[in-house]
Amino acid sequence: MPQDIVVPAGAYKLRKQFRHEETVRRKKDIPWSKKILNLEKHQLFGRTAWAWFRIVAFYMVLYIIIACILLFWILILIYAIINGDEPKWKKEFPGLSIIPRKLSTFNYYSDILDEVYPIADQIDDFLNKLKGYKDDIDFVKCNEDKLWGYHAKTPCFFVKLNYIIGFEARTYDNVSDIPNSAPDELKEHFKKHEGDTEGKIWLTCNNKDWEKPTFTYYPTPYYDTDTGLRGVDRIIAVQLKDMPIDDYMGIVCKVWAKNIPIDTQVSGHGQAVFKINMK
Repeated sequence: MPQDIVVPAGAYKLRKQFRHEETVRRKKDIPWSKKILNLEKHQLFGRTAWAWFRIVAFYMVLYIIIACILLFWILILIYAIINGDEPKWKKEFPGLSIIPRKLSTFNYYSDILDEVYPIADQIDDFLNKLKGYKDDIDFVKCNEDKLWGYHAKTPCFFVKLNYIIGFEARTYDNVSDIPNSAPDELKEHFKKHEGDTEGKIWLTCNNKDWEKPTFTYYPTPYYDTDTGLRGVDRIIAVQLKDMPIDDYMGIVCKVWAKNIPIDTQVSGHGQAVFKINMK
């Protein structure tokens, strides 16, 4: 027999096979449904119930430890650093709020009761929550039509001096003390209440564009600091009379005390501004 002739086909390379490659190939061959839930091996997403329990328990313990550490430092901050007898965040001076609370510009039809009733209801709800309010005594002249003047074309709005813990007003007690920028109305307040001007935070309101309407204050044009300025003592009712019809009016109300700055340019401190249009 003739000898077999071996014809070399080139260099032969023997590739080393690793054990994990066979495992990887087997995993690739597993259908996707078994990758999610494998009932044969009791696995969910490739992990047994015991494996899932250990993972969940680890993270629960980890987060509990982190929460305890944060709580510890928060308690240290509250009870050891911050004075518990004082508010955590304090403002330097009080601001003003206008009731009824509308947008900075609002209008209404005085002859349409469906528009008047919601405004009156909002005022009633606000006043009834005030400590010391008596509906048969306080602000009666503002509510002769039982709708706070919004139907009688003499609407009343309320200016609330917001309460600030620890604030003590330094008041203008004499007409000679008031700044040159104060309106003439403030001087008239002093004349009307001559002899009883000490310890008062004064309020003035005016229309930016017109001489009308006239402003009437109930019960007084000032907040009396001797009362402690709680509840109804922080409220002044302002009634508008001789209002123009269907004409937007810019109303500006300011409070006057030595340590309540009035910033008309940037922050608006010490004043409240809104517009009203009665149709």
